[in-house]
Amino acid sequence: MIVMDEIGRQVELSLEPASLAQRKATLGIGDSSAVSATRARALAEDAFFHPSIMSISHASVEHYYAIYTPFFAPVCLHVLLAAIKELKRYRVERAKHSAFQAS
Repeated sequence: MIVMDEIGRQVELSLEPASLAQRKATLGIGDSSAVSATRARALAEDAFFHPSIMSISHASVEHYYAIYTPFFAPVCLHVLLAAIKELKRYRVERAKHSAFQAS
């Protein structure tokens, strides 16, 4: 994956307030440390969500099918079998009810 120089600069810019927040936290300056940490996070998120990276980081639909099918196929099979079983039971009970009402 090719990372643009602009993204690298954004990451470097986020490291400065992050280290400043760490130093201030070590000294016990909590409020100022929180402000610096918030700034560092905002800059890091700007780099992470840069449009040139977002197109690369999203997987295709086929990828999601390949990943999640082994998890959901067994569950769906059991749900489908249970639904068929309940449908058969419903038909039998409906036939019994109809026969009861007829007599």
